[in-house]
Amino acid sequence: MSGLWIAQTEGAKFWLPAMNDLKNRGLQAILIACVEGFPEAIETLYPQAAVQLCIVHLVGT
Repeated sequence: MSGLWIAQTEGAKFWLPAMNDLKNRGLQAILIACVEGFPEAIETLYPQAAVQLCIVHLVGT
């Protein structure tokens, strides 16, 4: 399932409605998510999902 959303920033404030859109269109579960800066959006809607920083941010920290 995919979608296209355009925004000025990529924080949780933007991604929560985008993730809600996916959930409303039938996304039932996320097993693992590799993200850059919005784990809260995924954790809110899919608390069972494993969330990991993208490799660039994981190596950089």
